[in-house]
Parts: sequence; structure tokens; C-alpha cells
Amino acid sequence: MKVDIIVLNYNGLNFLKTCVQSIYQYTLQPYRLIVVDNGSTETGTAEYLKQIERKPNTIVVRKEENTGFPGGINAGLEVAESEIVVLANNDLLFIDKHWLDKMLRFLRHDVVAVSCKLIYPNNKIQFAGSTLDPHAFSSYNLFRHRGRFERRELYSVESEEMPFVTFALVVADRKALGKLDTIYGKGTFEDIDK
Repeated sequence: MKVDIIVLNYNGLNFLKTCVQSIYQYTLQPYRLIVVDNGSTETGTAEYLKQIERKPNTIVVRKEENTGFPGGINAGLEVAESEIVVLANNDLLFIDKHWLDKMLRFLRHDVVAVSCKLIYPNNKIQFAGSTLDPHAFSSYNLFRHRGRFERRELYSVESEEMPFVTFALVVADRKALGKLDTIYGKGTFEDIDK
């Protein structure tokens, strides 16, 4: 099964280079890489995008302006062809050749989005699922990333159902995912909405 991996970039060239290189190096599953540049103005970005779009199975989508996460991801979804899509932030580093196979194992008719535990470079957890705050609708503290800044060894079960996941890295059924709602402003609840 081939998947489309959509990586969104906005003025993060060094992150993007590392992320893309790690995808090329550590993705065994057949894939097509779609890099969406969300109106970057950073020096060297245009040249790098020209370089990678010459590689096989790599598409670059250039946007004139930064339309935030939903607008950028939707531009990638418009050119996606595979039934399964991966949405990945440009600051991710893939280090396991089986990362995609492991995530795809859990995608099925009743599970349309799969994420994983994300680790900071200092071996602390960034994300291990998300939970709603008990008083979610009476404050701005709607949710919390479980495990944030805790030891990487925690929350290491093979799979666990969570109320929602972050779209920093998610594997999803493209039809079930649909488009992201652009009503949300930059950095708000566009992924939690799904």
C-alpha cells in the first residue's frame, strides 16, 4: 500500500532538511512525499525545494502566503492520491525504519487516525496522547498532552485508544479525514477539531 506523506513548512528550512532526509532514509513502505511550503521567505528555501522536487516520488506545493496549518495541509491533501495520508510537522526526525509500518498496523475501518509517542531530543516526552480536561468547557485549558516533559519510558504500551491525537504526526484515512477547517486561526484547534 502506497501512502502520501505531507510535510508542511514555513520558514523552517533547517528543520525541513533534516525531516525530509530522515523520511528518505527511514521509510521502507512505498510512499510519495508532498512538501507544502506555506509562503516561506527564508533564504535558501526556494533552492532547496527545487533540489528535492527533482527526486522521485517527491512533489513540492508552493503557496504564496502562510495560510496556517489547515490551509497548508489542505493544499497537500488536494494533490494527495493515496487512500492513506501521513501529516507530519517539519521538525520531526524519523529514526526507525519501521515507523510507518508500525503506525499502519492500527489503521482500520473503526480507527481512522493513528499517532504515536513523540520524544524531544532531551529524551523527554512531547506527546503520548491527549486527554480532555475535566473542566474543558469552562476554561481555555481544553486539553493536555499526556506525558509532556516526562521520561520517555512512560506510556510505552503498544496501542491505546485516546480521545484525540495531535497532528504533529498522524496517519489517517484520507476520505475519513477530509479537509481541515480553515475557520481556526494559526496555532489553534484545527487538529483537535478532527
